[in-house]
Amino acid sequence: MAPPRPNRWFVRNVNVRGLAGREKTFECNLNPDVNVFFGRNGSGKTTLLRIIHSALSGDALPLFGSPFESAKVEIWFPAEHRRVVKSFTMPSDEESETIRKDPAFRRHIERMPLSQRRKYFPQGALWETIHDTSSRPRAPRSFPHRYLPTSRIMDELSSPDSPRELSREWSMDEYFADSIQRLWSHYSTEVLGAVRKAQEDGLARILQGVISPAQTGSGDSLTFDPDTAFWRVDRFLRRQGSPHLIQDKDTFDIRFASEPAFKRVVLEINEVEEKIEFALLPRTKLATLVSRLISGPKQISFENSQIRALAKGSKEISLDRLSSGEKQLIRILVEVLSASGHPLIIDEPELSMHVDWQLVLVESIQTIDDSTQVIAATHSPEIMANISDEKIFRL
Repeated sequence: MAPPRPNRWFVRNVNVRGLAGREKTFECNLNPDVNVFFGRNGSGKTTLLRIIHSALSGDALPLFGSPFESAKVEIWFPAEHRRVVKSFTMPSDEESETIRKDPAFRRHIERMPLSQRRKYFPQGALWETIHDTSSRPRAPRSFPHRYLPTSRIMDELSSPDSPRELSREWSMDEYFADSIQRLWSHYSTEVLGAVRKAQEDGLARILQGVISPAQTGSGDSLTFDPDTAFWRVDRFLRRQGSPHLIQDKDTFDIRFASEPAFKRVVLEINEVEEKIEFALLPRTKLATLVSRLISGPKQISFENSQIRALAKGSKEISLDRLSSGEKQLIRILVEVLSASGHPLIIDEPELSMHVDWQLVLVESIQTIDDSTQVIAATHSPEIMANISDEKIFRL
């Protein structure tokens, strides 16, 4: 089994001057795993998340009008000892008068590619400057991550991927459910691509071993559980649509011990299935976790093409008929998969959730992928109940 992905980079420091009208500069050193901002309304939690999101996305426009004067966000690459700092300066009212007074003009800018937005801002205002301590190639303008603001339900209405022609007919719940399905479909496509590649590579090596056995290793130095190997070969053949080739366990053991060519094939299949298991592991964890959290008559099935919800008697129901808390839970946990070990930024993750789910939400995120850096803002004591003090930043 391949080892879990380490943090390739993470947000390490945030420094903000004038946050929510403060005279003193706010600064915090973030942890590579879990970070929670906690404070009253208006204390600057949402602004901090927006600053981090803008630094990672390379898009400063969402910061426009936010209550701060300037900010710096440091991104750290542990393996390279590389430090990338992005800095922002909020323009004055005079500098941004046109955008402030004309919402339609701002929406026009928002629809522009990032490369075209700069000309509408004064030099150096509201746009990041990048400082890179490494002599390596220049740091990218954007870094992969996932961002869930409190407006995540409404944001689906303005998403480029939303089916706009149905906007007048669909309810907000339907849009939100559709966004979950699209997110799952995108993730599944990537995972199934990894599965297909592992199968194709494995079949190529098996064929090479049959045609030119002298050029392939016998795998004698490898040790593994023969019972597990038999189960993996069985599953491999069923994936290939050849269950008729499956042998009984006794015959399998005899052939593995006495036939070098057969042993080579089994070793190759075992490696293929190990790679597939690793690719599907987060998805397996998600399904197990959701089945435990959403108990009772409802069942959530995570299939290759869609997420299905089943009520009592295996009657299928639409995702938009789930409770708001159930949809929020599924959305956040699917976002963890989509983050692929990169930062997950969530504003008020407790929205619509029962306190029992709030208590285990961060733990659940880490269960699915412990290499994801979680950066959250919350009002909920339950979200923080099982988090150590050094991971909580009180504003």
